[in-house]
Amino acid sequence: MERVKSIGKRYFFWKEWNPENRIECFELQLTILKLVGMWPSEESSWKRSNLIYCWCLRIFFVYLFALTQIVFILNVDDLLGVAEALCLLMTQVTLIIKLEVFNANINRIQRCLRKVMCKLYDPTSEAERRQLDLFTETRAVKEDMTKTWFLGIFLLVVSVGAIFFWGIRPLIMADGTLPLPAWYPFDQQNSSTVYAMLWLYQIFGIALSAVYNISTDTLVTGLLAQLHGQLERLGLLLSKTGYQPSGLGIQSSSNVGFCVKNLCDLCLDMREKRKDIIDLSALNGNSYGDLVELVLFHKDLVRFQREIIDIFSISIFAQVIASVIIICMTAFTSTQTH
Repeated sequence: MERVKSIGKRYFFWKEWNPENRIECFELQLTILKLVGMWPSEESSWKRSNLIYCWCLRIFFVYLFALTQIVFILNVDDLLGVAEALCLLMTQVTLIIKLEVFNANINRIQRCLRKVMCKLYDPTSEAERRQLDLFTETRAVKEDMTKTWFLGIFLLVVSVGAIFFWGIRPLIMADGTLPLPAWYPFDQQNSSTVYAMLWLYQIFGIALSAVYNISTDTLVTGLLAQLHGQLERLGLLLSKTGYQPSGLGIQSSSNVGFCVKNLCDLCLDMREKRKDIIDLSALNGNSYGDLVELVLFHKDLVRFQREIIDIFSISIFAQVIASVIIICMTAFTSTQTH
């Protein structure tokens, strides 16, 4: 995937983005996914060591973590305790579904991310590249890049804070309880070593679950944000039809050639219909050819949207169901404790 050098200065909560390097706003998500072994190199197949590492993390800190919750629920007679444990269990079950869906569709997801860097999604004129021009297509693209990056940072900061307070609470209470209700075949009450090991296991498991959720969820929202930016850009290009060329690069064989090499559906369509567009422009005027280009552009955005929805629909549905159950369990817990 081609990388474009960034422009401007970067601060913790703000960056002047380069609209031609849209992949840059996914740095956090890609870094996390690579660290947990869920983002294989596109240039080579999965390495066995990376695959073993990925599955060891998931089995030990996700699947086994969920199993301790299930066993705890089966051994608890108190309905309030079941409700409290069920909240965490539903979060873990949803995460397992999301990870399975993500793993099964990794090639399609990587193709979607490559799509973000399509040359025909780049700014089409120098006017678009002016940072102070608030009425160019660049503004919409930059804003959605900021949303993608900021959402990931915000959720990471919130998660770290929640895990920190979750972890220190039992230490402050000093009552021998763990951060989360779970069943283990060990007696942590009479051994500080066993308690420390289980405490570390739970904290690391919660942290790993958090980064899994953050990286996968914000990757979806980031792709949708990029789609939104391109739809805004399409609207502005349509409003300028007849006054300036669409600038989608149909006349430029270099743009089309680059995207064909990267399996871009939009550029394959453009390349296939390039001669027809040129002929139509010659017969009916340049505006007619520009309109055909924009229709093909819109068709590609709809196709991109359907691909994202098709990949992540099961994950989104599972998360909605889990959220409803968690809200119900939280409401029940509140009524019983007050």
